[in-house]
Order: sequence, then structure tokens, then C-alpha cells
Amino acid sequence: MNRWCALALVPLAVACGSNASDGALDEGGSGGGMNMGGGGGLSGGPPISGSGGSGLTGSEAAALEPNLASKSGGAQNAPGCPGFTGSTQLDLTVADARGMASGPRVREQVATGQAGPAAVRTSEVNNYYRLSWPNTPEPGGFLSRVGVRPRKVGATVLPGHYDLLVALRADPNVHLRQRVEMVVVVDTSTWMTEEGLARGRKVVRALANSMLPGDYFALKSLAGTVLFESVLLAPSAELADVEAKLVREDGGSVRSSVEGALAKLQETPAEPAVWKRVVFVGNGATDDGPDPAIIQKAATSAHQVFVSAVGVGQDGYNGGMLAGLARAGRGAHLYIDNLDEPEKLIEARFVEIFGMAADDVRFAISLPWFMQSLDPLPPPDSSASAPPQYLSPGGTMLHVFRLFVCETALTAATNDVIGISVDFRLPGETTSQSLPLVMKPVAKALLQPVPELDELEAIDAWVSAFRSPNSTRYALAKQLLDSTDLQGKAPFSDLLTILDKHPNAPNN
Repeated sequence: MNRWCALALVPLAVACGSNASDGALDEGGSGGGMNMGGGGGLSGGPPISGSGGSGLTGSEAAALEPNLASKSGGAQNAPGCPGFTGSTQLDLTVADARGMASGPRVREQVATGQAGPAAVRTSEVNNYYRLSWPNTPEPGGFLSRVGVRPRKVGATVLPGHYDLLVALRADPNVHLRQRVEMVVVVDTSTWMTEEGLARGRKVVRALANSMLPGDYFALKSLAGTVLFESVLLAPSAELADVEAKLVREDGGSVRSSVEGALAKLQETPAEPAVWKRVVFVGNGATDDGPDPAIIQKAATSAHQVFVSAVGVGQDGYNGGMLAGLARAGRGAHLYIDNLDEPEKLIEARFVEIFGMAADDVRFAISLPWFMQSLDPLPPPDSSASAPPQYLSPGGTMLHVFRLFVCETALTAATNDVIGISVDFRLPGETTSQSLPLVMKPVAKALLQPVPELDELEAIDAWVSAFRSPNSTRYALAKQLLDSTDLQGKAPFSDLLTILDKHPNAPNN
């Protein structure tokens, strides 16, 4: 039996393009597949990096590979299938649904005529635009979508190659909002432009509007000044003008303010029914990132204090520090590109961004003996594993497996089934549950359409066109986004409009 696990932490990537502060993420598994977590499915451990210390600074680390284990079953030899010796079990920890910075960041960059974004990420685009198609009810308040079909590249079908889609969403009507304890830290220093500070005030307003009676809410400046702190009785009245308290104030550091907020939320008892959250709002321009060990310890302790980071301005923006902060803290990485965005994103999707429905969520895929996974492939090292990932109410985890069949005739002649299940723990529980996702036998499943893969392929092509602009990539992206089946659906019309505005687009 062969068993292997992917590295949870991968080396620091070199930023590309003209926006090095965003970092360069090369998503995709070893075989170059669509590993889209969260509304996408890159797996995740925290990319902790720095340029002269243990703090969270520097460019953004490369995308994380799935935490993947594989084992082979008994021998099953067949003519014409050399090397296919048994069934395969794949176990993956896929990414959460909280990275969303790429969507607004790209939109802002093309609006201001900047060159192609270095940090556009497939998973974050999926997350931000909220693909909403998991629709099969499952026990425990989950929704799923599974499907398999021959793999296409553009309009070309690749013989013997197949895409397997697996997606899971937690129903927010079942997994309800819990009591919140939140400390918000806002950079009000001279690092922030007036526009950035104005966006920061709108972020605070959106968070304040999301508070309910019984929640704890605190607002601090980067300098450490406590601007508001209370267990709320009447949030709308108590927080009516809280954002107005944010005024220019020099001094302070990200490290001391965030670590102080973590300590504050660990003073109250650890309760699974309480969401303890620290939210840092700034542009990440300072070079004094928090100690990753302290952030990770708080996020994985019984208190589960998660840290999210909200970028609010282009000038001095360091997406690497903010993304690293959020990943270490198991929180959300967001970007605000205009004054209306906090209400539309943070307030409208508060539970999805800051909540938890199930922890340590893992997909288990059992392939028939005549199928092998091309993506993901075994990584070269098995010395580390990814930390547990969680699913929030309304959030989606998905993964697209790229499979190869040794003999295509077997897919039509077999009653074999691709086995799919999800393991997870409910908040506060120590025992995992297993949820089987029903899929028809391969021969019948291949007769069913999987239009969601068209949507994911179009987004993947859009991302490729932004990362490495050329006429071929732009033509493919426009062709897929402009297809009859996708027009009129969000976000494809928006993505097509953004693509046409790219300053490096052919004919621009």
C-alpha cells in the first residue's frame, strides 16, 4: 500500500507582473487541474513568510496543494490497462470559502488602468462571485453537487480524460448564526490614504450593522486606543456612530494590536457556540506582522479565535501580509475597492464570512480499478499535512478531480461507482461524522450533463488570460464567457466586461 500526503506549506513564490505587492499564486495541483476551493478548492495551510523575522510580511506565498492521501486496493489486471493494478482511495482536505480578495482587487485595477494583476486567484474569484449550484439536500443541513464527464479543453474532448466535480455547501437555514465576540482593529495611521480610511469606516459600519443583542463588539485603533467596547444590548443604538470614532492616530503596530485582540478574546470561556473573531482593517503596508505561532495557536485552541484581514486601499497595499495573516488565523482575506462594497459583501454575507458550520471537512473519493487520478498527483514530500479546514454557513467547498481511464469502453460496460463521502466534525464535538454523497454508476453518470464544469472552465480561462495575457488566452476566455449557456448569469457578464477593460488585452 502506498500512502502519501501533500505539503501543507509550500515555498514562497516570486511575484509576477506589475503588482508584486499582491503576491503571485500559482493555483492548481501537480497536474495543473482546477483545484478550486471554497467556492473554489485549493487546500490550505497558512503561508507564513517574512523578510527578516517571524512576522507575517513579504509577498504572498504560493497556493497550497491539497492535503492528499492515496492508497491502492487489490490487484485487478485487464488487457490493455498496464499499470492499473487496483482501486484508489483519495482523501483530501480542501480549502475554505473565505478568500475573496481577488475579485474586487482585479476590478479596481482594471478600472484604474493598471497592468495585469499578479494575484488573481481562481479560488478567490469563485468564492467572491458565489457560485450557487450545490442543490441536492443531504442529511444534517448540507447541499451537494457531484458529476463526471469527459474532459474538454475549449471545444475539444480529450479521449480517456474525465473531470469529476464534488461540491458541498452548508445550508445557512440549518446552520444558524451564533453569538459573536469580535474585536476590530483599524489602521488609522499615515500609512492609510483618505480613501483607504473612508473605506475602513464603511467596513466598521458593515460589521456594526451585523451585530445582534448579546454580541460583544470592540473597536481599536492600530495605536491601541480602545474606541468602543461593550456587550451589546441594543446594537443599532449603541453602534449608531461607531465608525465616526476612527480618526487619524499615529503609532502602534499590527503585531501588538492583533496579538492584544487575540489575548482579549481568550479571556472569556471557550464555547463552541460563540464565534470569536479578530478583524484587521488596513492596507498591510507596515512591516511588523504578528507572530504566526501566536495566531495559529489562538486559531487552533479551544477558544478558536480566528483572524480575518480586510484590505482597503491600493497605496501601499501588501496582499501578502494580509493573506498570510488570514490564513494563519483561519479567517477571511477580503478586499474593498469602493465605498458600497462593505455593505454588499460583509454585511450581506456576514455569517458566510465569519461563521462555522462544520470543522475538519475532508473529501474521500474511491475510484474504480480502471481509473487513476492525474490531478492531484503524489507530491514529492510527505513530511507535513494541512491543518483542518472548516465550512461556514452558506459557504461552499469544491474540488475538480482530473481522471484518466485506461480503456474508455470500460466506462460504458461497468456498474462500478465512484464512491464519494465527506467527513466532518460539528462545532464542539470530538467525533467525526461521515456523509456519503450518492452518485450513479459511472456508465449512467456520464449520461448526465454537468453544466457547472462549463462555469468553472470559463472562470479558469478568465484567470489564465489575466495572469499571462496573450491573444489565444483572451480568445478562449471570451469564447467561454460569451457562450449562450452562461450569458445572463452572474458573474459571467461581469467577468467578460472586466476582461475587455484589461489594459494589456489584445487590441487595447
